[in-house]
Amino acid sequence: MRTSFFTAIIIFTTALANADDVFSSKSFDDACASAAKEKKVVLIDFYTTWCGPCKRLDSTTWQDKDVQTWLRDKTIPLKIDAEKQKDLAKKYKVTAYPTILLLKPDGTEIDRLVGYKAAEEFLEDATDALSGKDAVARARDKMKGSENAPLSRMRLADSFAAKGMKKEALEEYLWCFDHGLESPGFYGVRLSFLLGSIHRLGASYPPAIEALEARRDNAERIVLGENHSGSNDLRQAAIDLSALTRELGDAKRALKTYDKIRQKSDLKEARQALLRDLLDTLIEAKRYKDIVEDIGDIEEAVEKQFSMYRDAKKYTADNKEEMPSPLEFMRTRIIDVCGKYYEAALGAGHGDDANEIADQLLEFDATKKTYRILMTHAIRAGHRDAAELLLARAEKSLKKEQVVSLRTILEQDDGE
Repeated sequence: MRTSFFTAIIIFTTALANADDVFSSKSFDDACASAAKEKKVVLIDFYTTWCGPCKRLDSTTWQDKDVQTWLRDKTIPLKIDAEKQKDLAKKYKVTAYPTILLLKPDGTEIDRLVGYKAAEEFLEDATDALSGKDAVARARDKMKGSENAPLSRMRLADSFAAKGMKKEALEEYLWCFDHGLESPGFYGVRLSFLLGSIHRLGASYPPAIEALEARRDNAERIVLGENHSGSNDLRQAAIDLSALTRELGDAKRALKTYDKIRQKSDLKEARQALLRDLLDTLIEAKRYKDIVEDIGDIEEAVEKQFSMYRDAKKYTADNKEEMPSPLEFMRTRIIDVCGKYYEAALGAGHGDDANEIADQLLEFDATKKTYRILMTHAIRAGHRDAAELLLARAEKSLKKEQVVSLRTILEQDDGE
């Protein structure tokens, strides 16, 4: 087993080295000069060190032998860290990663491929680009027969945005948002990636932000009792309102709407939807009773967090060829959210619930980080006694130096 493991490491490392051999170490100007001399194009893979899809591109697509042959035959390929060569990234308006640029020897852009591309898709798109079929034309071709599929329309919008066709991009993005509920499989994308794309477009095209604000205002009117035709309509409006206010970053307005909703006993689902994105604001204000009341069954809410993690972990194990779920991000998120639930339960006087949350969270992740988060929340809620019990518990499972670090939390509290 040890031999197989080390063999696998060697093979993987060698593959990465082979990919590095394909990309040139030339400067941008020298690469352009070489492209002119060899009658090739310049390809730039703009990446960042923290970009997950960039790393996946490195470990899959750039390892593919057919891709490597194509790169050698057709291009002078460069890999450029966009955060180190900011001027070049700014010149070509690179704002998403990875962005793969195809350039003429004089630096004129032929086309760009944005986001992760599997080997087959990269070869198809790059070959089309060199033959004169740009990203917009490719997106239109792929949309034929599925004109009302939001994912297809979103890809078209992405291609418009990459080309700087902002008005056209916004029209397609908004169609996806307004009609996205007609396709159940698009539900999660609609309130996450799609909203993020519209918001990014808004950084350079104000009508995109205005469109989000208009939809937020409409959702708010529905939630507050106008223009809705039933409970399903109301529930979806509350979910949309929560996502839109989060994307727009207007916590004060969201809190004001939340307080209006709290005055209406029949809008509990709407309150719960907003609570997810107002949790930090309410914790900061120590509105513990409001949080606990609107969470509902707090044990069920905590279990839901762990259930989502288990599902994602199983999905990752069952789909090894697909992009892995961000399990580490989810783990951090669970600890963060459940820590706040713990503080709210303590602050609202629900000690038994708080203890159950702490038990579940420490069973999930009994590290110094989790103990620190729980102890900090206990002190914020005014329950130093709970923090001391957590420290005593940590002394039985953590190393001495870690316990010493945790003890400083209580010492800082003494000094305040």
